[in-house]
Amino acid sequence: MKNKIYTMAVLLLVSVLMKAQTAIPNSGFENWDSTNVAFVPTPTGWTTNAASIFPQLLQQSPDAHSGNFSAKIGVQKFNTTLLSGILTCRFKMTSGNPTTATAWVKPSLAGNDSFFINVITSSFNGTSLTLIRGGNKTIYPSDNSNVWTAVTVQMSAVGTGMPDTAYVGLGYWSGKDTTSYILVDDIELGNSGTTGIGDVRHNQNNIIEKVYPNPASNHQYIVYSINEDADVSMAVHNLLGQNILQVVNERQHPGHYRAELNTADLASGPYYITLKINGETSTEKILVQH
Repeated sequence: MKNKIYTMAVLLLVSVLMKAQTAIPNSGFENWDSTNVAFVPTPTGWTTNAASIFPQLLQQSPDAHSGNFSAKIGVQKFNTTLLSGILTCRFKMTSGNPTTATAWVKPSLAGNDSFFINVITSSFNGTSLTLIRGGNKTIYPSDNSNVWTAVTVQMSAVGTGMPDTAYVGLGYWSGKDTTSYILVDDIELGNSGTTGIGDVRHNQNNIIEKVYPNPASNHQYIVYSINEDADVSMAVHNLLGQNILQVVNERQHPGHYRAELNTADLASGPYYITLKINGETSTEKILVQH
């Protein structure tokens, strides 16, 4: 019996590791840095064309899908020239071969302005660059919404192999109205048609909305919402179903919550987060890597 449990645990761990995706740095735009060449607050790990003389191109917004901040990307007139905001991130990948990218947006585009989300993965062998996958998602004024909406970029295969670098670009195809802006938050890489660690998954009953970063080293956050007063219990279980850590155990009022899980003392490997709200249960797989 012990051998069967051990074999199942190994198979599950291998499956989780194969599906794991490298997280986009600062994908929730929680960390901002103003000590850069642009002299404007910029999400840490990202690059922008905004500057102190045209700050409307990029702003730190307290209106967030999760956490405390999102990125507000706009259009500004400078002298006689119209400028539109651009935000990009290029980072190294250590695992995964994503086929999708999902972002949460709240667009307020005017006129004929349109906004794009561009994601590309590639590999470099020291002499030549090979594109692996790429895709775009265009957002139009007809997509305007006063609530956060998830949009997905489908990444088509361009080449073969495993990527070691990824690029995410946010900007305007056409930005000609200075009242246009879009809020962007929580960008995640994933695989369509799978439910592996690193994929973006949103429970249909709106219990667990998001788990990040995943894999985690020292800290992990679990985002969830409740629509009525409820007895809330959140715990971490190992592969044998044993409760090894209680995260939340209290009565909570309706609202949007983010629980913090200290993973520093957990051994590397897969676990389950179980969230119970008034007896209704939602379970997510997580991976701890030290």
